[in-house]
Amino acid sequence: MKKLQFAAFMALVCLQIQSASATVLGSLLTFDGVEDSLVDDSRSSFFDNDGNGVISVGDVVYGFAAMSEAGPTNSETSITDQVVAVFAVQVTGTDLTGTLLNGGVTTPGQDLGSLLTGTGFAPIDNGLGDAAFVILSHAGLTPEPLSFSSISDFTSADWEYEATLGFATGSNDYLHVDATFQPDGGGGFVLASATERGGFTVLDSVFTGAKFLPVSNLRLDETGFSSHEVVLDNAIIQDAGPTSPWDFIDQARFRLNAVPEPASALAFAGIMGLAGFSRRRRK
Repeated sequence: MKKLQFAAFMALVCLQIQSASATVLGSLLTFDGVEDSLVDDSRSSFFDNDGNGVISVGDVVYGFAAMSEAGPTNSETSITDQVVAVFAVQVTGTDLTGTLLNGGVTTPGQDLGSLLTGTGFAPIDNGLGDAAFVILSHAGLTPEPLSFSSISDFTSADWEYEATLGFATGSNDYLHVDATFQPDGGGGFVLASATERGGFTVLDSVFTGAKFLPVSNLRLDETGFSSHEVVLDNAIIQDAGPTSPWDFIDQARFRLNAVPEPASALAFAGIMGLAGFSRRRRK
């Protein structure tokens, strides 16, 4: 009976440690203390809440980032867009250089939860802060997300929830965008150039046996480096063109470092030690 209880307990701990790899994203991350990257192709648009034709304070930027590569940083391999980050952020202000400062959405109907209505998904912030990204995955090669024209195309019939990222209350989490617009010749404006960087907290995830070690990047305002559970490195944003259902396209890199939770690792090590001691006693 004791042997059976021991085996069951050991199996439970093993399952907890291995639960992080039970999803598509979990299978792509190393969980070994080596920093991983997710390289994306994004599609985004904005709610022009003040009607001035350019992204400015109060506007909400929304869309999705489809991950085309994943793996240890600088050694990523193709994953054919099986992981996406659906997002919505609001421009909350600007710094002295005109860089846009972003945070959680407060405009009714434009927050991430509202945009995901009908999909079967919702951001889960656990009261830790403002949700900005919901991470979803799909095990097959279809549907091809870069052909999607709306966030509502990401339904639970095809996609699986992985995590929620955002701006943790009281943290230094951020998303900065340096954008320049120019007249389009027809009375409106078109994006001339833009870059972005950010740092976020994992507010919720399916990885119950894992934690996220801090990774750092240089803030876009170049005031110094800051550390976060997930960082977004220099994204080069471009106008999507007149035939696209989206306003902008870009490529960027998310970086993170997921490892087994210390309690799980210690419990596992302890059980292995007990197993070894038991074997020695029987000899």
